[in-house]
Amino acid sequence: MRRMLVAGICAGLLAVPAACSSEDDAGAGGAPSPAAPGSSSATPTATLAADLPPVTDERSLLVLMREQFPASRIRQVSVESRTDDYTRSRVTYEAGDLTISGVLLAHAGFVVLHTAYRGHATSDEPVDAFDRESRLGYTRDTIHAVLALEGEPYVDPDRMAMLGRSMGGGVTLNALVAYPGLVDAA
Repeated sequence: MRRMLVAGICAGLLAVPAACSSEDDAGAGGAPSPAAPGSSSATPTATLAADLPPVTDERSLLVLMREQFPASRIRQVSVESRTDDYTRSRVTYEAGDLTISGVLLAHAGFVVLHTAYRGHATSDEPVDAFDRESRLGYTRDTIHAVLALEGEPYVDPDRMAMLGRSMGGGVTLNALVAYPGLVDAA
């Protein structure tokens, strides 16, 4: 009984939307707009490098805190299903030199993006084993996902949240440390 309760709570938490569109955009159909790969604009990180402690290890969150994360666009690969209740699309976005895949669910002004980190599903492979094992690459993928969603016309960038469980919780924490103010709630 306790396992069923925990599973129910976890499933409910995972259903929390990652981004909400404004009421004006609620009728946009929820489908991502196709965009050409590489169409991005530079978005600086929220922390000034002068305010940060010195980098003592080149593979650390301190390095990520100094990185620039140019925003790409969400590119719709295919619509897997469309009903009166929701639209489910396969999508990709750029994270540096890598293409990351995911599933986007849209319904009544709510948008949820489930990403497949580098090296998973149809996403590009990580640069090296450390990139995967340290979760720094996954953190980059996550920051790029939020920035890509912010640029979509059906997403209200002032009402964004991020949710992660287990490894995803650690990646969420890393993203918030590396890019303070990335989302409104986590």
